[in-house]
Amino acid sequence: MSETVLWGLTIALLITTGLLILLVIGLLRSYGELVRVLDAGIKVNIDQGASQTLPMASSMAAPGTEAPGIAGETLSGGARVVATSGAEDHLLVAFLSSGCGSCVPFWRELRANQGRLPDLEAEVVVVTKGVDREEPGKLQELAGSDVQVIMSDESWSAYDVPLTPHFALIDRSGGTIIGEGSSADPTALADLMRRAAADARNVTRREFLTGSNGGDAR
Repeated sequence: MSETVLWGLTIALLITTGLLILLVIGLLRSYGELVRVLDAGIKVNIDQGASQTLPMASSMAAPGTEAPGIAGETLSGGARVVATSGAEDHLLVAFLSSGCGSCVPFWRELRANQGRLPDLEAEVVVVTKGVDREEPGKLQELAGSDVQVIMSDESWSAYDVPLTPHFALIDRSGGTIIGEGSSADPTALADLMRRAAADARNVTRREFLTGSNGGDAR
């Protein structure tokens, strides 16, 4: 085999290797962008850059269905159950994690407001993954002393949580989910859940007036 042929093969091999490297870099960049979008929450820009969070109903715990119970382990190692029915108020279940960048504003807001979101009239309970996936000490640093935190893999499965942060608003007077979705902004979340609660009240009032549900107005 002549030297010219060998040089030709070498150059072809180098070009092929370079193209493969560029292809791998492109795939890694695309994967990184996908992870960034998922971590930030699913959002769209409308009306000259205004941001609106898209509600994401899950398949197992869609709005209007019965709210699964919340039970798990506290950060101190004790057992805890939070009722999702039998009370005349709303409960916001916040599915957060310690390693989620988009969860940070919610941890901060809850810690600064004694475990509540100031723009939403609802009790708040944070549900994280179990002890196999989360460290109680790290969660305690994020939560402070006033934020209710329950570690429960079972609750994540029951609500079919697609990503974090994810939220479910429960009307405990009926034990039903009236709003569910994801957001990277506490103010946008509060607005989303207030509208969900208002929609639920309107439906209940309409059912009372028409007699379609045979129940009492709330």
